[in-house]
Amino acid sequence: MPGLKYLFLTCLCIILYTLVPENTENESVETYANGNVADNFSIGELISTRPKTLDPVRSEELRIRSDWTYEKGAGVTPVGSEERVYAPSFPVSDARFICWELIVEHKPAAVDRNLNFKYSLYDADNIKIADATADSWIPAGNELTEHSACWGSVYPGSWKKGDYHYKIRYESKGTGQQSGLDRNIKFTIY
Repeated sequence: MPGLKYLFLTCLCIILYTLVPENTENESVETYANGNVADNFSIGELISTRPKTLDPVRSEELRIRSDWTYEKGAGVTPVGSEERVYAPSFPVSDARFICWELIVEHKPAAVDRNLNFKYSLYDADNIKIADATADSWIPAGNELTEHSACWGSVYPGSWKKGDYHYKIRYESKGTGQQSGLDRNIKFTIY
């Protein structure tokens, strides 16, 4: 039955997304001159009733439990890690969007909170390819959440062979001190 529930929710979200005009407030897509796209999309955010502005999480409250990369095609990111195929390397002939994912542990709060990660993508020569923000949040009462964002193209062939890495940063504001959380996630296109 979990598969049927997932299928129903996915169909419902796709229908709502395509039928409701201006329903892109939870999708952050940045297009680059070479046609590549930074894609940050989550069904959970699409169907949420999250307020427009939330208080940020203090970085001291966060602990990264794990990180991964996965490849996806255009459109909706598969919900939940059980639907994703994680790998540290991807064939150049198939690679489209390469996504990073963090599992973050934090204290539960009574209200939803912002957790927007800034991330950059670098190639093997440490040349920055992209800068973007993963618009993310922590729902009230949760102590473990998944956060992800992607960069790439709808069609295979936009990647060159080599080693890459995402540099992901979260900086809390208003704590009176410069505190942050950093993570580097490496992957290879072969």
